[in-house]
Amino acid sequence: MQGKIKKFPLVTGEGAYYLGCLYAIARKFRNKFTVSIDDQEPFTKDCLFCFCGNSRWYGGGFKVAPTALVNDGLLDLYIIKYVSTKTFVSLVGDYKKGEHVDLEKDVIKDKFKDFVFYRKCVGVKIEGCKTICADGEIFEESTVDIKVIPQAINLYLE
Repeated sequence: MQGKIKKFPLVTGEGAYYLGCLYAIARKFRNKFTVSIDDQEPFTKDCLFCFCGNSRWYGGGFKVAPTALVNDGLLDLYIIKYVSTKTFVSLVGDYKKGEHVDLEKDVIKDKFKDFVFYRKCVGVKIEGCKTICADGEIFEESTVDIKVIPQAINLYLE
């Protein structure tokens, strides 16, 4: 739905993200994802959406992965459980600012523990997807397999 929302006049990436989340919550969308992290035993999570990447921001400025580094060889995986509209509205501001993670301990803060699953990994396979957004491009896929490929690109950060 976010792909359609982005085409509305005057709707930015951030606005499309907010509207997409509210639409999913209002329609009581739930996804059952089967997740395998680093080739471990798969588990199933009932959730609203998930994020996996090595960037800190997405969705028009949401700092979803505040400890992610593009050059550490790890992916940050966040699975967001379905929440009520009231809970979403009460938490989305802190989530957008990246305040759902305790930066010193690299763990989810207590206020978000019931809603956010977080893990660092080198690879993840997620089955049960419907829509995937990769760097702003939207695809209809049922499975995604994401892996870090060591030294595929040399990055020099200063």
